[in-house]
Amino acid sequence: MPRDALTHASDYAAAALIFEGALSPAECCQIRELTSALPPLDFDYYPKPAEPVRHAATKQLPFDGCAWLAERLRHYARVVNDCYGFDLDEVIREPLVVTYPEGGFLGWHTDLGAGFVSTRKISLSIQLSEPHEYEGGGLQMVCCEEPLAIPAIGTLAAFPSHLAHRVTPVTRGARWALVTWVHGPSFR
Repeated sequence: MPRDALTHASDYAAAALIFEGALSPAECCQIRELTSALPPLDFDYYPKPAEPVRHAATKQLPFDGCAWLAERLRHYARVVNDCYGFDLDEVIREPLVVTYPEGGFLGWHTDLGAGFVSTRKISLSIQLSEPHEYEGGGLQMVCCEEPLAIPAIGTLAAFPSHLAHRVTPVTRGARWALVTWVHGPSFR
């Protein structure tokens, strides 16, 4: 089981919780290999935005063959929710693996919206790349001037899904991340 090494930086402690070593480097490589042969998801926006909102390849990782990952994500959902205190389900949906190539980005957005995303409470993002593999590509919260400090492969960042955030443009290499959401009854 991973160590629950929660680290805070004073400028974003209210925005995100950071856990180093949530996944081992070998587990991160395993996830990248599992998704390499999967087809990318097609995000068809309606209406079409005037400017692109994302440039990334996204694949859904089925839990078949990696039930350990579902349990790990549930563990961190419980640990994170000890801080947030949301009303949550125990269900963790199959995660997405996102690859941001050079020039890749994701514009300002929240993970909470209408329909099936209306019950998202906590967003989880795990770094699947080594820091030397890319430059740029920082995960930035709207309340912070600088992207979060994600020190190493396997680091998990957790934050409330209603908090606006983005991924800054990758300027060299490619950044890989696993993302998923913890759901619960709609906010009232």
